[in-house]
Amino acid sequence: MATQPNVIFIICDDLNDSIEGMGGHAQADTPNINDLIEKGVRFTNAHCNAPICGPSRASLWTGLLPSTSGYYGYSQQSNKWRQFTKLSDAITLMEHFKSGGYNVWGSGKVFHNGHPDNTVFTPEVAGYTPGDSDFGPFPWDGETFRETAAGTPTEDRIGTYHPDMPAGIRTYYGSFASLASVPTVNGYTGWSLKRNDFNYNSPSDRDLMPDEVTAEWVTAKLEATHDKPFLLVAGMNRPHTPMYVPDEFFEPFRDSNGNNIAQLPPYLENDLDDVPDILKSYSVGIDNHKNAGSGNNEWWKKFVQAYLASVAFVDHQVGTIINAVETSNYANNTIIVFTSDHGFHLGEKDHKSKTSAWEETTRVPLVIYAPGVTQANQTCALPVSLIDLYPTLNALCGMPADPNSGGNNIALDGHDLSPLLANPSSGSWDGYDVSLSHLHGKVAIANHTQSPWALNHHSARSTDHHYVYCSDGSEELYDHTKDTLGYDPNEWINQANNSSYNSTKSILKEQLFAALGFKNSSSLILNGGFENGQDSWQNFGSTVNIEISNTEKYEQTSCVLVSDRNQPWHGIKQALTNVLEPGKRYHFSAWVKLAGNANSETIRLGIVQDLSGSVTTYPDIDQITATSDAFSLIEGDYTAPSTGTGEINSLNLTVNGAPIGTSFYVDHVRCYAYEEPFIVASTVIDTTDGSVSLRWNADLGASYRMEQSLTLAADDWVVIDSNINADKTAMIWPVPANSSEQRVFWRIVKNS
Repeated sequence: MATQPNVIFIICDDLNDSIEGMGGHAQADTPNINDLIEKGVRFTNAHCNAPICGPSRASLWTGLLPSTSGYYGYSQQSNKWRQFTKLSDAITLMEHFKSGGYNVWGSGKVFHNGHPDNTVFTPEVAGYTPGDSDFGPFPWDGETFRETAAGTPTEDRIGTYHPDMPAGIRTYYGSFASLASVPTVNGYTGWSLKRNDFNYNSPSDRDLMPDEVTAEWVTAKLEATHDKPFLLVAGMNRPHTPMYVPDEFFEPFRDSNGNNIAQLPPYLENDLDDVPDILKSYSVGIDNHKNAGSGNNEWWKKFVQAYLASVAFVDHQVGTIINAVETSNYANNTIIVFTSDHGFHLGEKDHKSKTSAWEETTRVPLVIYAPGVTQANQTCALPVSLIDLYPTLNALCGMPADPNSGGNNIALDGHDLSPLLANPSSGSWDGYDVSLSHLHGKVAIANHTQSPWALNHHSARSTDHHYVYCSDGSEELYDHTKDTLGYDPNEWINQANNSSYNSTKSILKEQLFAALGFKNSSSLILNGGFENGQDSWQNFGSTVNIEISNTEKYEQTSCVLVSDRNQPWHGIKQALTNVLEPGKRYHFSAWVKLAGNANSETIRLGIVQDLSGSVTTYPDIDQITATSDAFSLIEGDYTAPSTGTGEINSLNLTVNGAPIGTSFYVDHVRCYAYEEPFIVASTVIDTTDGSVSLRWNADLGASYRMEQSLTLAADDWVVIDSNINADKTAMIWPVPANSSEQRVFWRIVKNS
């Protein structure tokens, strides 16, 4: 681009793939979004990084994954993103651009409701009125207002359900209707916004809805003259519930007699039978909509109809914005980004909301148009995510790539999509081979406390597969490989326990664990043998009581209570001599919580190592400051001595409290083994000109070796390059193929 470009960033709320050109709902009516698709690049495998509003938007705007910040979304209304340590001083995209000379303005829902930070924007000038983040209009009884914690009334009105909704699905957020269905509640007739009346007399005589206000605000900005480049963020409230939009947007989903013709989404009875139990609790069943009213899915179809109408309404606002850009003086120098904070289920997998680990929630529409960079009507199927948008806009607009430099010094987690914008089919970019999405667990954790990764659920989406790793170790694996017998676009068949998918699952798990921060996490597997409860635990040192507790536990049915200790560091131990292999590295973790009312004490996870001819040693794995408020994760690595088994007298895993008398609970003890060799997931790049390369995500400064095989047999791997030093995070290395060999296999192994 010749000059520093402007940016219009349109973000919707709860918008899934029900868009023309995204492969979602067949009846999607989105001609304006489709026009934008035809101008730029559509990413058909884009995903959010958290399938719930608060952490998704915090991650998007700060460029930090939930696994980095610890803000996954548990009790999100009580956890404001700016109060998390790693987010409190993170430089948002808006702040970065503002400090770089941009005017930065926003309208509508930009941050999560109730969690705004309007300091990131340039102050508005007279004559411009941004729209509110307001899910209205909604029915109101004319007299009910919210109160403060002290009981003082506020100006915020409390909406209620629409009176047309049948019994069983009457809730504020669960309601939907045309604006023409003006509600009457307790004698009060009319629609309401958060703090004002919403006047509706007819389709042509009504107030503007918040999203319409935002579209007109963008139009006004584009009609003005600006002496700086600008970043405009247009936050659409729809299709978030409650789904009330003008009647004209319901029309495409009615027949000539006014009957609802909306089609139900793909649905499989008993779809949750092969889903891990821990994920089933996230499913908000569709049965109440199936059976409401006259039954026969009547209100399920109305629910889908209202969603499609809300999407069509958003599409109209996008059309207003695109038209304003094209008729403005900024048409040739304005980047347009269109996306959503996460997806939304319409009944798939028996779910009708967000907050799940499945494709309909993690997948989002993403379209980028960048004049001079993108070519018309291009498609990219590589896995990308919202975390990549911050570094991409930095690159397109000539902004520094390290906004937190000089502050908290936390590097952005995403990668620049610019190479994919210029050539969507090349795959030549520095991003990972999977996109990450994190779903919060349901274990209570103190407000504004960084949640450890093991409390939450995580998914890795590659080009062809979707892998989910849950906090209890259970897994899901879905096959999205087109034109194969296993193709499962609706994620109906969990292949996690299908042995024919072991290799695929291993690579995806490898990528996922590496992203979660495990040290040297290649080929990490779960090694069983540790149970909850007191089985196989022994006293360590002097008198220690080991009891079962069914009342205080992390996740399982029981845990160990360690009490009546009378000397420092004495606790419990479990024998490892016949569990660990000499010279092999392991990752241990456990959950601990203080008993009683103790404020905080040190709990240690370690090893008692007794080798022949040596003094007994006590290597530390990790130690934390535990509390009595909640279970805390304690974890770390340990390498077993490389001597023969006859030279190891004993190895014991220990859990100890430091002060005398400290009583504590222990639960969910796990041992992971790092398999050898440390095979690194890699991709073969064939440029069709006779040259072949391997690409993989590398650790800076680490050493790798390249191996070759003709048969894939375990003893047939030959080292052809023993020391490749990583000098960048995405390595591309030429492969010295032998043209006389019919087929050659390569792999990248990390040197220890």
